[in-house]
Amino acid sequence: MNTENFNKIYEEKGGFELLEKMVHSSATQKTIANYFGVSGQRVKQWVNEMFGINYDPRKFRKMKKINDMKTLIEEIGIESVKRMYSNRYYVKKAEEELKTK
Repeated sequence: MNTENFNKIYEEKGGFELLEKMVHSSATQKTIANYFGVSGQRVKQWVNEMFGINYDPRKFRKMKKINDMKTLIEEIGIESVKRMYSNRYYVKKAEEELKTK
């Protein structure tokens, strides 16, 4: 499917513009599928056909979380962030990335 055909079929639901926003905001395949009334597999196919990527929003959410954590570390310091967050994985990854900058 291409964007033009997608818009013809799903224009009333926001068309390609909404799909693009959902993909870029790392919405789950299930969320997108439920909204457009299709299967998760179909969403995966759409994203592959129209964006040229294998869609796995977990990777994007992880990257976003680490980037947000890096910003917070830069703003308030690593020790404050360590006290604030019990999930040390993201804190550690953010700190490592900042050190290699």
